[in-house]
Amino acid sequence: MQELPFRTLLNFEAATDGVFVRSRSAAIRSADFAHTGQWSLRLPAGAAEASVKLSSLLSGQPFPGPWTLAGVYVRATARTPVRVMLISPAGVVLERGIEVPPGRWTPLLLDITALGDPARDDLLLRLDFPGGAAGDILLDDVLVIDNTRVWVDRGEKSTWRVRQRGFSILIESDRFNLAARTPEAQADGWVIEEAGRMRLRLASATGRVWTLYPDGRQYLGGAFSAMGMDAKSAGELAAVHADPPEVQVSEETGRLIRTADGDRENDGYVETLGAYLVRANGPRAEVRIVPREAGAARTVIQFQGLGEGEPLATLDGRLVETWDRLDNGDLLVEVPGRLEAAATLSVRMRR
Repeated sequence: MQELPFRTLLNFEAATDGVFVRSRSAAIRSADFAHTGQWSLRLPAGAAEASVKLSSLLSGQPFPGPWTLAGVYVRATARTPVRVMLISPAGVVLERGIEVPPGRWTPLLLDITALGDPARDDLLLRLDFPGGAAGDILLDDVLVIDNTRVWVDRGEKSTWRVRQRGFSILIESDRFNLAARTPEAQADGWVIEEAGRMRLRLASATGRVWTLYPDGRQYLGGAFSAMGMDAKSAGELAAVHADPPEVQVSEETGRLIRTADGDRENDGYVETLGAYLVRANGPRAEVRIVPREAGAARTVIQFQGLGEGEPLATLDGRLVETWDRLDNGDLLVEVPGRLEAAATLSVRMRR
C-alpha cells in the first residue's frame, strides 16, 4: 500500500485500540505478528465474527470522501474463509467472500466507490468466519485507500480516458462508457496489460483476452463486436475481421509475424488484437495492404524493432498521423478509413 494514498484508522499500537473492535469472542492484543508496527489484535480459534464502527475512527471526516477501498489486514493460522461486509442498520451494504491462506497477511478490502458521499455515519466493517475460525486470527491496520490510477487521459491526441478506481477499470470514450471488473471483484476479472491512446488490452486469470479501441471496436477472445457505432460501419468492420486484407512486407525492411498467440490462420492478422504484427529489420518498414472481397477498414499494424525516434508514416505518399508508441517500444499505426484497392504504408523513424 506504500505506492497508494492511504489512511490507517486503527493499528492496535495503543493499548486502548482494542475497544473499537466488537466481537463475541475474547480479543486481545498480540505482539506475535504485526502487519505494521509491533502489535495486532488476536481472535481465538472458533471466533465467528468481529466488527469495527468506522464512524468512530473517522473523526467527523466524510466517508467515503476521496477513498475507494476500505478494509483490514488479516493473518490466520489455518486456511479460513471470511465474509467481509459493510453493514448499516438496514442490512448489508457491501460484501465480499475471501479465503485467507495461512501464515501471511492478507488485505480484506471492499470497493466503496458506489457509496453515496457522504455515506451513512453508522456503518460497520464486519468480518464473519462461517462455522467459526479454524485457528487463531490476527487483525491489523484497519484502513482506507485511494487506488485511483489514470492510465490514459483525454487530450489533443486521445479521445478516451482509461482509469482504475476501486475494483473497476473505467473506460470513457466519445462512443461508449464501460466498466470492467477486476479480479478482486470476480474470479475471471480483468487486468490491464496495455493502455494507450489508440488501444486497450485486458487479460483475465482464466486466459481470456479483450482488446478495445476508442471508436468502439472490441475483440473479446478474437470475436469482433462494436459499441456506439452505426450498423453500416459495424457491419463493414465485422466483414473485414472475418476476411482480413493480405499484408505483404518488403523483405528488405522486415517480415510479417505469423506465429503470434491469437493469430488463428497464421496469416499475420491477430484476431485477438484486431491488428497485424510486423517485425522490422531496422528504422524503416514498408507494408503493402491488399484488400480482399470485404475491403480494408481501419487497418492496424503493430511494428516491432523500428527503434527509437519520431515516426513518419505515409500511405501512398499521404501522411498518416494515427500512431502511438506502446510501453514495450512497439509502434502502433492505424490506416484511417477504407481501402478498396492495394496501397503501400511506409514508416521510418526520424532521429
